[in-house]
Amino acid sequence: MPKSVYVILLALAAGPACESEVGEQRETGPADSAVPAVDEPTAAEDTTVGWRARWCRAEVEDRGPEPEAEPEPPAAALRREIDELEAALEADPDGGEAPARLLRLGRLKKQYESVMRGYGAETDRAVEHARAHPDEYWHAEIWGDYLYNGYHFEELLRRFPDSQLADDAAYEIARMSNSVGCEGFIACHVQLGFEDFRDFLARFPDSEFAGEAVERANEAFRWPLCVAWVDDLNTPTETYRPEPVRRYLAQYDTVAADLPAPLRVRAYEFIADLWAGYLDYDRARQLYRLILERVPDYEAANEIRERMESLPTAHLVLAPADVIGSSRIDIRWEPLPNVGVQRYEVYRLTRVPWWDGPEGTLVATLPADADTLRYSDRQLEPATDYWYQVIARTGTYDVASNRVYARTKEPEEGSDG
Repeated sequence: MPKSVYVILLALAAGPACESEVGEQRETGPADSAVPAVDEPTAAEDTTVGWRARWCRAEVEDRGPEPEAEPEPPAAALRREIDELEAALEADPDGGEAPARLLRLGRLKKQYESVMRGYGAETDRAVEHARAHPDEYWHAEIWGDYLYNGYHFEELLRRFPDSQLADDAAYEIARMSNSVGCEGFIACHVQLGFEDFRDFLARFPDSEFAGEAVERANEAFRWPLCVAWVDDLNTPTETYRPEPVRRYLAQYDTVAADLPAPLRVRAYEFIADLWAGYLDYDRARQLYRLILERVPDYEAANEIRERMESLPTAHLVLAPADVIGSSRIDIRWEPLPNVGVQRYEVYRLTRVPWWDGPEGTLVATLPADADTLRYSDRQLEPATDYWYQVIARTGTYDVASNRVYARTKEPEEGSDG
């Protein structure tokens, strides 16, 4: 399937942007990022795409058929039970049955959404019901639907926080329909899919729903990254910014530390793979080691040991590029310590490739003992996209940096750049 189709799939969830980070993404590069080629695949490159090889393949192959949904009761029966529960709660709002009634009522109100998407008298009654309960439903103007907002689940948590049904209500909230469209921006998709399950796991780590919540938290990262085919977690594109997604991953890392051991290692495996993709090999190594120490009989222990042993001991990180006017871009990086670097090679690419696309152009070679590891690329074309990557050559193996994107500015009127 062409990569453009994956991006379109994300873009179909159009609507208001979910937070300011999304707006910032509009200023970054095109959705496909370049891959400056080297003669041999390097350890860094193998690690950065390793998460995709494992988790995106799982996205396609391992999920299996969706379970069959239980048939919904007729609209009239739904409405009748809703009326009965509302009457019972009005008559006895704080009795022993109130938490169970609130939970059941919330689930029925959620089901009642589907009735509003049909036609005929029952749909008209459902819409009128939603309009008569503005504190329970909001109107999604994009689709013209009324969606339940979880009012009764929130009431259960507010009024009966110690109830045995509190985690049921909290999990229903985490699974609620979301009103915000992301216009294809990946950080927004991750945010909307992750935050509610993060909050649930932090509050109810021992819940019977925690295992499913871990899978859904993993899915919140995996689905948008795989569907949009983000082949380098460190390179910004038109729809992807590394910083916010990395921040959500750090939050997940923190929450996972307090989960029961069997769930913790399931979360840690996924988190560690993404940290490796972000070139944070130290944290990835720590998490892999924790998995092996805490649950030595973990089903993927041998594979995790191999991943840990294959992590590079050194990594090269390019800072964000500096755009200087319409014809110059500066890049910089820190030296690699204690690995015997002979030279640094700077590669530039000027057009969007497929992920197995054209070679980059070697534009500069810097000695390992250069006073400043910085390259200033001059005499560039205005208003043009460029990608850069640095390869550290040691004579025995290579270390590849992340790729950075930049676009030169429009020429100022009356200026030659």
